[in-house]
Formats: sequence, C-alpha cells, structure tokens
Amino acid sequence: MKVYRNVKTIQSKEKFGRRLSLAGLLVLMLGLVVNFTPNWFPPDQPAPHALGAFLQQYWTYISMASLVGGFLLASMGSYYINRFARRRWPGSKLIERPDEVLERSMKGFDDKYAYFSYSLPAPYMLVGPSGITI
Repeated sequence: MKVYRNVKTIQSKEKFGRRLSLAGLLVLMLGLVVNFTPNWFPPDQPAPHALGAFLQQYWTYISMASLVGGFLLASMGSYYINRFARRRWPGSKLIERPDEVLERSMKGFDDKYAYFSYSLPAPYMLVGPSGITI
C-alpha cells in the first residue's frame, strides 16, 4: 500500500494543540490567583496601588472569564492533541499517532491501494480498485 502523509501539517497542528493546552492552563492559573484577591486586598480597606484597586473591583469578572476562557483553550488543545500527537495505545507497546495506527492496521493491502493522511481535504482517505473510502 502506498502511503501519502502530510507530516508538516500534522506536526504543526500537534504543536498548536500543545500550545493551546498550555495557554488554557495558564489562564486557569490566572483565575486561581485572582480568586485570592479578597484575601490579599480586603474590600473594606483601600488598595495600596492601582492594580490592587482594579482587582478589588473586578476580581469576580476576571475570575469567571478566565474560567471560561481557560476551559475553552484547554479543550481545544486537547482536541488537537488527541488527533495529532503520538501516544501509547491500549494493547500496544508502540507510541504512534492515530494515522500511523490506521496505517498499521491496513498492512495487508497491496500497491493497488493508496492511503492519504491529511494530504487531501478529508483527514483519512483510502483509494483502491473498488473506489474511494473516506
């Protein structure tokens, strides 16, 4: 079987997913730090500087926005990592991407078949004598 894989796209999307996950965790950490604002700058006392005054007034909004934003970023990163990152699969000792697992499961096909992974608009495509399988 002939294999056509767009490795550059796969690697760039994996890197993008890792960065999104990290950004999501950092935004969630920001929300955690902002949640300590009432203890650091009690509302009944004047704030020592402008940042403290800003946090005293808007800490709930910043906390809620960072919770939603961090969750969305981490979820999007998880989406990309699940599709493009190498990992250990159940029952296997190899560390592979999903497209490599699919290729390994089709190892018995001859050269009449072509497997396209992220080379065409569809993520996975198998072309053979019987037609196109998406």
